[in-house]
Amino acid sequence: DRSPSRGLGDVYKRQVYVYYYDAYRQLAETRGQKHWPCKVGMTSQQTISRIFSQTGTAYPESPHIAIEFKCNDAKGLENAFHSVLSFRKRKVESAPGNEWYYTTLEELKEIFEFVLNGTEPISELRKPEGNDEDYSI
Repeated sequence: DRSPSRGLGDVYKRQVYVYYYDAYRQLAETRGQKHWPCKVGMTSQQTISRIFSQTGTAYPESPHIAIEFKCNDAKGLENAFHSVLSFRKRKVESAPGNEWYYTTLEELKEIFEFVLNGTEPISELRKPEGNDEDYSI
């Protein structure tokens, strides 16, 4: 079962987790923004234990544990998420840590599927049909 509520991927010792606070998601929606701050981290512990060890009693609401991504290389997957989101200029620079990004669960699932399924090797990338301009990768 690959449903988000159960986690994406098979059962492994490490997983990438995503959580956020509902207040920030609601604020983004109120402002007409489609992305909100989400914590994208990795753990070898139970996800809920890891998240609550980070959040404690510092906030007036509990974090919304949104999704777990389970795979053979959780560190590599976490790096892929961080790299793609940083490339898209989504890092929350004011966050008290390095793993907060403006994103959505849908976007993270798309990145996961891209990494999981792979893509054409760079050597096989071609110009879009009808594009005669040179380009570089």
